[in-house]
Amino acid sequence: MSLIQGRQVVKIEEATVLLGGFPALARCSFDVYEGEIVLIAGSNGSGKTTLLKLCAGMCGLYEGKAKVFGIDMKDSRSQVRRFVGYVGHSTLLYSELTVMENLVFIATCLDVPRPRMLQYAKEFGIYGSLLNQLVGTLSAGQRKRVSLASAFSRECELLLLDEPHASLDQEGKEMLEKVSVRFKELGKSVVVASHEFERMLALANRRYHMSSGQMFCE
Repeated sequence: MSLIQGRQVVKIEEATVLLGGFPALARCSFDVYEGEIVLIAGSNGSGKTTLLKLCAGMCGLYEGKAKVFGIDMKDSRSQVRRFVGYVGHSTLLYSELTVMENLVFIATCLDVPRPRMLQYAKEFGIYGSLLNQLVGTLSAGQRKRVSLASAFSRECELLLLDEPHASLDQEGKEMLEKVSVRFKELGKSVVVASHEFERMLALANRRYHMSSGQMFCE
């Protein structure tokens, strides 16, 4: 693992997040620095998704401290969304639209230049006749590629990937890893929560394991 460099972009201390009264995070501490890839392993229900959603401003903090880019996640969490991208289990694409129509719509909503969006799509193997296919006719892996290309194209400062390898074939996984490394080289940060932990070990600056809502350094 390489040495951590750059400013701290995520600082979570003793954080507790309740979901339906249950502590999905329990006194969890975690940090991310500029220009690094951080891996998080853990079984289903261990708290990985909740942690990523806390970093993305998608869930509230019950106790503890959490700051992302200096923004207090207790009081102002919606403000982080301009800096942070999140890819979850759902692709959030419109099945009745073509791939190109989805990409144009997303580019417009996120203020991403269309050429940049199409370049990332091409890097994930989405080009040519695939652009004219209805998303509803794509395989699960192809839909995941479109979703990942859309997320990376924002070139946001922090990208949170929840099980990004799911549904991808070998080629798609290699594309994901290549683009993640380039993202890191641009000084941006990538956090990956995945059951395929070993795939990105050589690429990561740090790795963690989650269990019962708590974080442990590997």
